[in-house]
Amino acid sequence: MQKKMDYELGKGLSDSESSILRQRLFASLGVDGHKPGKEIGELFSRKFKEIATSIPMGDDAFLYNAVTDFCGYDPVVVFINFYEFDAINVISLKQLSRVLNDIWLPGAEDIDIFDATFSWVVQVNHEEILLALRAE
Repeated sequence: MQKKMDYELGKGLSDSESSILRQRLFASLGVDGHKPGKEIGELFSRKFKEIATSIPMGDDAFLYNAVTDFCGYDPVVVFINFYEFDAINVISLKQLSRVLNDIWLPGAEDIDIFDATFSWVVQVNHEEILLALRAE
């Protein structure tokens, strides 16, 4: 499922670029990328820890602050995934924080956020919980 992104929501990467990012992220996190998407999702869910129990929909700075607090720096540019890491977009973290309310559907989907270090993932969970994991 590819989310339709317009110019304001970042640049969609090609299938080959998305595949390379997926492989690098999964290798860094110790996840077998050859498993079916559902199994990968289950592995991720067991590794994530909760970092916020609710996502205030009107607070544009919330996501930015949560991500920078978790990873310990301002990643500036991040990658976002809406499904099985097959359609990845690139966007600035500040811009993503501003448009989160417009692109995320609580109850319907998760958004995975990571950067080029491949050392962490923050997930905006479909249950309105913010989760995160670090590479081991």
